[in-house]
Amino acid sequence: MPLGTSSGLNAPPDGMPAATPTRFEHAADRLRRGNAADPSIRTLAHLAWGHLATRSEELGMPALRCELEHAALRILDPAGWRDVASRGEAQRPRLEDVALARARRLRDAVLSRSIACVAIEQRVKHSAGVWRKTQHKVLQLREVHDLVPVRIVVATESDCYFPLRAVQEVYLPIVC
Repeated sequence: MPLGTSSGLNAPPDGMPAATPTRFEHAADRLRRGNAADPSIRTLAHLAWGHLATRSEELGMPALRCELEHAALRILDPAGWRDVASRGEAQRPRLEDVALARARRLRDAVLSRSIACVAIEQRVKHSAGVWRKTQHKVLQLREVHDLVPVRIVVATESDCYFPLRAVQEVYLPIVC
């Protein structure tokens, strides 16, 4: 089921008031408490999936983006949400440990090579992101390999190749 895409990232859809963090939080709360059978909640879920989540990310609130997408998915595809969320939440503690271990391993590899980096970040992909990937790439859950992404932030674009070499030495690339 296609859930729509964001169009006009910098302006709300026609007739919608300007977006603010408080409105995003209120929308997420309404979606969490809402019923999928309620047409106004379904409309809000489409708006959250296609516009509000993207805007919240642009405004520097990635956690709120995850909340909005998770809550919208629960309304728009309850069966898909249950499947992905139940598997993801059962694995989350293990995946968080894996993410931390990978980040530590890459931090050690980068530091041992005296590579300057601004930060090394890790996370566990949220349920709606996993669901989106399975839909867009027609994958089974077990085929999603980037559940624990690690990001190495460097100061300049030209610096990005130094940590890439370290990553490739620690983890062999998967050739598809």
